[in-house]
Amino acid sequence: MEKNIKELITQDCISKVKELYGIEQVIEIGGFENFILGYHKDNENYILRITHSSHRNLEQVQAEIDWINFLDNKGISVSKPIKSCNGHYVEKINLNDSYFIVTSFIKAKGNHITRNDFNDSLLENYGAIIGKMHRVTKEYQDEKKRRYRFDEEPIIVMAKEITKDDKFLTKLNDLVQYLQSLPIDKDSFGLIHNDVHIGNFFVENHDLTIFDFDDCIYTHFISDIAIALFYHIMFIKNEEERKKRAISFLKPFMNGYKKENYLAPYWLKQLPYFLKLREYILYLVINRDLDVKTSKFGEFFLDIYQQRINEDIPFVDLDFTEVCK
Repeated sequence: MEKNIKELITQDCISKVKELYGIEQVIEIGGFENFILGYHKDNENYILRITHSSHRNLEQVQAEIDWINFLDNKGISVSKPIKSCNGHYVEKINLNDSYFIVTSFIKAKGNHITRNDFNDSLLENYGAIIGKMHRVTKEYQDEKKRRYRFDEEPIIVMAKEITKDDKFLTKLNDLVQYLQSLPIDKDSFGLIHNDVHIGNFFVENHDLTIFDFDDCIYTHFISDIAIALFYHIMFIKNEEERKKRAISFLKPFMNGYKKENYLAPYWLKQLPYFLKLREYILYLVINRDLDVKTSKFGEFFLDIYQQRINEDIPFVDLDFTEVCK
């Protein structure tokens, strides 16, 4: 969250938020693009999210909440939205020339895990819950399409404002055009979470509960699989180790996924392109939001990926159709 926006979250604003949900105390948790608070009420733990209108507008957040409620009704384990004291899932706090959007969720059961905590059983469950989300979402109807498509994602649209690197911008444009050319049908394209990594789910007894749907977007289902793999091996520099870890991740993950949803082998051949898109998007996010001179994450990412981007090195060089048989 930009400093000038965070400064708008005054004590008066926090008081209004607490009044909306009938609570006395909140704990600041943090957040990157939103301001996240926690609170306890009626023997339950909850999350409060404050979103500035420069990040998401009211209609986009309402669309996110509608989809989460749909998934919850279909038996997907998600951090469930709750209503305010006014009976609304989404509340608005007006500012001078903008506004905050306030939402609240039941805190997910369980805890974060590390990459080293994964075993085949947990990886199968990871793949299965994403597969189930994709399968049930084929029934989801939102005629207004209030969430944007992948090619309308703000970070992509504003790429020219973030970097003046013409070679990179050409690569990004070529990739987006290629992805735009891919087939679109209900079995391959729909609303996806778009950020299901270990930071966005808790685990209890090997069961996952997914949260933080802030980035949900209309794109091809294979993108969720690409993102899960991307964040699992992104910090590994050695090529052979990347391949080894990718294979050990994908085999049980896709076993779980295929139990819940069928995705044609054609889409596994597209996986490298969606991995590269995530690489490009993170490159843009780092250049927009971080000072690489002081950010260890930014410095480490560019140390690994600057050359890979410049030289078109695959994220991981594998035959995914063979790996995921």
